[in-house]
Amino acid sequence: MRGTIVRMETTWLIPVIAVAVGAGVIALVAAIGVALRSSRGSSAPSDVVPGRPPFAAGPPGPELLQRLGIARLVRRATGVVQWQVEGREALAARTDGRGWATTRGAWSTRATTSGLAHSLVAVRLPGPLPAINVLSEGVIGSHVDVESSGFNRARDIRTDDDRHAHAVLTPRVIALLQDLPEDLSVQVVGDHLISFRRGVPTAAEVLQRAALLAQIAAAIPAFVYDGLGD
Repeated sequence: MRGTIVRMETTWLIPVIAVAVGAGVIALVAAIGVALRSSRGSSAPSDVVPGRPPFAAGPPGPELLQRLGIARLVRRATGVVQWQVEGREALAARTDGRGWATTRGAWSTRATTSGLAHSLVAVRLPGPLPAINVLSEGVIGSHVDVESSGFNRARDIRTDDDRHAHAVLTPRVIALLQDLPEDLSVQVVGDHLISFRRGVPTAAEVLQRAALLAQIAAAIPAFVYDGLGD
């Protein structure tokens, strides 16, 4: 049985402080314990199968990860399928982990989790946007806050560009995000809106999540794709 490996890299984080290292070790041990307890059934077969309507065979795993811009964050994707939801291309796969990344000026941060099955769902956006990661880890704090105090307490927002994040996260988008289960991420990566959730993909959950992601994609204001100016 494989455990979970959690990695976070920040290019400007050079000093090593003993207390921080100790806390990190404790957190890592706790994460591994949770992963081992929750990994039962992670080898179970998925009913998300190419050829079973509405699913068609998707691109090979490595091509999918490159297309979604997450090849540096996720090592392996299998069982890739594609279909249409609300006129948008949707993709789903089983991955061996998940991750997120931001680049803010000279500073780059990347966090990955591997060794445990995750369900990946993605829908295409009209165009590329700066990275926006809506997370529930609550470990490092948000780059931006929104008008909903409940949302701010429940989620961290890590982004490349604060102004774009505020423009994308309208009250309607926030309301839709609040309807999602707290155990899944929602991330804008390039021209896709993607979501990871721990566990093996199931058809009913994947279809429901893709429909919700399509609603979020439709609620993003069109002007954000044209840039916000200087």
